[in-house]
Amino acid sequence: MARKTDRINLMKMIFQMEMQQDFSTEACEHYMENVLEGRPEDPYFLTLYGQIRDNLDTIDEKINAFSKNWKTSRMAKVDLAILRVSAAEILYMDDISPAVTANEAVEIAKKYSTEKSPGFINGVLGGIAGAHE
Repeated sequence: MARKTDRINLMKMIFQMEMQQDFSTEACEHYMENVLEGRPEDPYFLTLYGQIRDNLDTIDEKINAFSKNWKTSRMAKVDLAILRVSAAEILYMDDISPAVTANEAVEIAKKYSTEKSPGFINGVLGGIAGAHE
């Protein structure tokens, strides 16, 4: 359950960072203090955030490569945030099954995005996971 909460919180933080165009460590610390109310540092949350921050261009390239007719610049920002978190998990967190990651992303999309988003997100992540294997 903790990882599901971390994925949702990361999605929300990455969404905010995208809107502000600030993926800095300071922005993460500010988010954790003010939105997560000073929650103790969680290694999973911080590790995955670090992977997104350090590899954002590569993650976006992978998303662009597997999203038909959509580039990250045109995507709904909620979908983009979900994809960034999930793609980072697939690409850089070897202890998590890509199928679990995709399933969690689809569930998050069902709750936070449009009715077409889960299928779109599942397709993009399936392509990323297939190419990563």
